[in-house]
Amino acid sequence: MIIFYFTLILSYILFILLLHIGLKRLGPGHSTAKPPVAVIVPARNEEDHIEACLHHLADQRYPHNRYEIIVVDDDSSDKTKPLTIQLAQRTNRIRYLESMPLQGDITPKKAAILTGIRASSAEIIVTTDADCTMSDQWLTTMISGFNPDVAAVLSWLLIKADYRLRTQIEFFDSFAYVAAGAAFIGLNRPFLANGANFAYRKNSFQAINGFNKIGTWGSGDDDLLLQKIASETGNQIRFLTDSNAIVYTQPCPSWRCFFRQRIRWASKSRAYRKDIKYIGSFCFIVYFTLLLGIPFHLLLGLPLWPYMLLAGTKLITDYCLIFHALKKIEKPVRLSAFLLAECLQILYLPPVAISGMIGRYKWKERSYSRGKLSN
Repeated sequence: MIIFYFTLILSYILFILLLHIGLKRLGPGHSTAKPPVAVIVPARNEEDHIEACLHHLADQRYPHNRYEIIVVDDDSSDKTKPLTIQLAQRTNRIRYLESMPLQGDITPKKAAILTGIRASSAEIIVTTDADCTMSDQWLTTMISGFNPDVAAVLSWLLIKADYRLRTQIEFFDSFAYVAAGAAFIGLNRPFLANGANFAYRKNSFQAINGFNKIGTWGSGDDDLLLQKIASETGNQIRFLTDSNAIVYTQPCPSWRCFFRQRIRWASKSRAYRKDIKYIGSFCFIVYFTLLLGIPFHLLLGLPLWPYMLLAGTKLITDYCLIFHALKKIEKPVRLSAFLLAECLQILYLPPVAISGMIGRYKWKERSYSRGKLSN
């Protein structure tokens, strides 16, 4: 038992050290080119957020004749369509489209993004979500990462945390995924992305046949696509650390939404590469051990100190990693929220991982089973 715990502890320390190395390799972009850009915003029932998002996008300091904003309506039943059309009438940079009819091999959000890509002749595709906001330097900063050998560029996605403890916990929970994804890009092993702050060359998307073979997954318009671009094009993937590249997104409105979102994220893990699955399995073992360790030790009368050593190691190393990542964008670490987020992850990650792979969930009024759209 002690050997098992010490193996986990040493392995986790090595894992976090590698993530630190990955983060240190990241930096800002330096390209001054201004290629044509299409910002694609898939939207479904986003009447509460679409106006703020489009105002931020329309106010970008990128040359106005070099970018367009394409809002693709994914069968909204609220005021998303009229609000978008009203804003589009005020500027020629905004276009409104309705998503293509669903086909058997592609799910709704991917269909919406594909609709926007097909409608544009831009060289660079940038995706974000309809509930997001960003600085007026965002687009310029993202495009600065596209050196000639770069196929895709990503950057920070932060939850808009307010005074509520729940949103502060969600901030750290979400940021842990972003920081890990950034570090793996620094290690040249990209596998995590978020479609709310993702840019790629259109010719790279076309070269890999877009969402072919990954289109049936309910999620994965971001990380599954990133993995495909990285493995099939051989070109570089960049993660920009510049704070001007930050995109802010809304927190989940409820804990129920929070857990459904995490189940949706976990549902696509079955489509990951084998090496990524090994990493995921290791993390699952760590969290599963921490979740059941105390009752297991008490039931068998085993000493608790190996468990406490593992828990303490994880807490300290995770804090150092989050501190390192947030320091790059000059954001503070709220210790109380961080500690609660750590505890929450131990409680929810093992059951969520299992539910995502074998269970059912609902998202945007649609039902999914084992990660795929169900009728």
